[in-house]
Amino acid sequence: MSVLPTAIPSPQFNGGFDMPSNQSSVSNRVPVIFRRLLRFQQMDFELAAWQLTYLCLAPKRVYRNVYFHKQTKNTWARDDPAILILLGACLVVSAIAWSVVYSYNPWQALQLALLMIFRDFLLVGIVVATIVWFFANRVLVSPPSHSSPADSFVEWAYAFDVHTNAFFPFYLTLYLAQLFLVPVVLKSNWICLFVSNTLYLAAFSQYYIFFLDVGMRELYLRAKESRATSGSGCDKPISTLANETPQPSVVFDRTRTPLPSTFSVTSNALFTSSKHDRRCAVNMSGTQGQLERAIGQIIDKGQVPEIDFTQHQLENGLMIQAPAMSIPTDEQFFSREDPSKPDVAFLKNHFYREGRLSEEQAMFILEKGTELLREEPNLLHVDAPVTVCGDIHGQYYDLMKLFEIGGSPATTRYLFLGDYVDRGYFSIECVLYLWSLKIWYPNTLFLLRGNHECRHLTDYFTFKLECKRKYSESIYEACMTSFCALPLAAIMNKQFFCIHGGLSPELHTLDDIRNIDRFREPPTQGLMCDILWSDPVEDFGQEKVSDSFVHNHVRGCSYFFTYHAACQFLERNKLLSIIRAHEAQDAGYRMYRKTRTTGFPSVMTLFSAPNYLDVYNNKAAILKYESNVLNIRQFNATPHPYWLPNFMDAFTWSLPFVGEKITDMLLAMLNCCTKEELEESSDEEVASPIADERKKVIKNKILAVGRMSRVFALLREESEKVSELKSVSGSAKLPYGTLALGAEGIKDAISGFDDARKSDIENERLPPELIDADSDEAKAILAQQGTPDGSSIPPSPIGSNGLQSTPETTPLGGSAPPSPTSPGHLGTTMTSPSTRRRSVESTMSLIKEAYDPSQAVQDPELEKLAEQVASSAKGGSGSSPR
Repeated sequence: MSVLPTAIPSPQFNGGFDMPSNQSSVSNRVPVIFRRLLRFQQMDFELAAWQLTYLCLAPKRVYRNVYFHKQTKNTWARDDPAILILLGACLVVSAIAWSVVYSYNPWQALQLALLMIFRDFLLVGIVVATIVWFFANRVLVSPPSHSSPADSFVEWAYAFDVHTNAFFPFYLTLYLAQLFLVPVVLKSNWICLFVSNTLYLAAFSQYYIFFLDVGMRELYLRAKESRATSGSGCDKPISTLANETPQPSVVFDRTRTPLPSTFSVTSNALFTSSKHDRRCAVNMSGTQGQLERAIGQIIDKGQVPEIDFTQHQLENGLMIQAPAMSIPTDEQFFSREDPSKPDVAFLKNHFYREGRLSEEQAMFILEKGTELLREEPNLLHVDAPVTVCGDIHGQYYDLMKLFEIGGSPATTRYLFLGDYVDRGYFSIECVLYLWSLKIWYPNTLFLLRGNHECRHLTDYFTFKLECKRKYSESIYEACMTSFCALPLAAIMNKQFFCIHGGLSPELHTLDDIRNIDRFREPPTQGLMCDILWSDPVEDFGQEKVSDSFVHNHVRGCSYFFTYHAACQFLERNKLLSIIRAHEAQDAGYRMYRKTRTTGFPSVMTLFSAPNYLDVYNNKAAILKYESNVLNIRQFNATPHPYWLPNFMDAFTWSLPFVGEKITDMLLAMLNCCTKEELEESSDEEVASPIADERKKVIKNKILAVGRMSRVFALLREESEKVSELKSVSGSAKLPYGTLALGAEGIKDAISGFDDARKSDIENERLPPELIDADSDEAKAILAQQGTPDGSSIPPSPIGSNGLQSTPETTPLGGSAPPSPTSPGHLGTTMTSPSTRRRSVESTMSLIKEAYDPSQAVQDPELEKLAEQVASSAKGGSGSSPR
């Protein structure tokens, strides 16, 4: 074990031993602690009971959770306030029991309970925690290493939590176990007190070592180092110092810096003695003492502080680790316990630091996982206890939070309902980590297929782009092969039908799922499509239609299934409920109407991606089923590294902004005349071939600059996410001042879950097929976008959801919409920044059009301006045109 970590000494920290001003003190932390005691709805009594149990049985398991939190969150892990509530309840029960033993009256019993809580627990805890807090921060601090977080000081509240963790196991000895020794207690009080207090002291020492990670050997070495460097007594005379052997580590050329003879003995002592003895030698007054001190400071220069360049401090004081830049070796990648499997603990931390694997290592995980998935049936059977999880959508850091809330995969059975990729920017990390867990725990970790685990959606959204950006297209192809091997559904505890999407009119019995050929791309219709894409109707349980299935106009494919269809399916297959994912939920989950026969919710929806797309502000949820009890556990989003849209680099992102400013400068240079000067007549000038040629050149330059200005303006608007603002505002015009706020303005404009979903509803549809902009089919589609007379087609009206109606969203006589492959969808989505994509071909075609006057769209206003400027400038310079 290592001593407590602290920040590197700096002037701000005064050598690393004074509390910095930006650290939380006891005075401003205590009110927060007490405020947490009043929030019963936010307390996790189940987790608190688990922690109290394992504090007695296996305290190192509790410590491992604390240490993992410290390593990943870079903060001291705090106990849930529910522990204090449970401890208080236990002390009250003990007081009642002892009151019965001693025959106390109610008033005496109340006094005993108050003494146990406020004196034996709280007062003693405050005193002990204060001593430990002071002792730890003053004596046991050490610089951080590459593997230990750089939190500067131990919080006082954390020291109090250590006292709480040490108190509970031996509370059982002090107050409960001794109830069985009542005759001894009543006969000899001092024996009981001596034994119990000795045990308590031993307990606190043991838990101090566990939870503060301090051993006696490190404490001894630290104290020895402190004595060696901070002594102040003078126990040797100067004459003795002068006769000592010079230290080879001191280098100072006295021949170049001669000293007066009156200082010869003292200066020799300074150059030949140790640091401790030199401090004694300079203990004199006047100029001689000042000179000796100056020489001592030159000789005793402190060591250059070690700087850990893998850690950076943000403006708010938060310490973060730099990304892992190196590819791991095979020794790091493979587990020491089983060299045939990857080291999941290493991968977890490596991916957390944005690290990447070699292509061979990533391919090994995917191929090994595919072999295991291929052996599983279409319909899995999963026993309880189990934890069921919804959509992940590439949010790796929230996936780590999910495992922290749900439990370690080594001891917990998991069932994931699909949608591991797309929309988020860490999809490949999610896939590789989940597939690694599948390799380790093939019989306790189960993965189902979602609608995003296919080529069509991953190509349209971000996953394919991410694979090519971080690895290669061969990794993407391996992922697609593996996705086709994912099972489609699961029966949990022989009661619950678990699936990604929902029901289908073709799904009658469970054998229908077993008979599906799943090793292929999902079709756009049929049973396999429906179980991945269908949703419950919005007015589930209160439908106004008699049909069991209604066309799903939101998705553009599949169906909405009704309450009647769900009840029929459950009764037909003797099941209790349907557990699904596929839809974002504000609270992370949704319970639908209960069945008439069982009184249990007929459908439950789970969504495990908190703050979806960084704008939904929703919570995530997982479902823990154990001992016939369903427990919903919610959690919030975890901060994650930032990526520019579509994995762009800073130069690509900023080019439209720089280009627009440059074109503005060029237009300002060309606009050399005032409006009055342009309107003056130039009839007196004699036309000449040279002047006409120069006029034509100037006009073409102005038109080219104007067209380029429009191209850069269009790309800038694309970068600033104008489409989000238009979708949220429900109009074709931007809200005043919002564009100037940039990305933060968009997030502020989307004020809640409903606004975010309304702006993103277009991306919930089955996307159209992407068409190459240079292909003949694309050119034919572009040609159809204008009328024969050259006028453009008027824009579609704004719908009730704030979006422009498209051929897919406009109903045709109440029937199902046509195929989603429609004109006007050449690789561009309308809303979310994580899904908008402009193909390179489209951008290049815009730039080519700007330079090619024959293909440019005519603008009468720009033509008039160019004509006026060229006319006024044709007689200016006599230089030949360029």
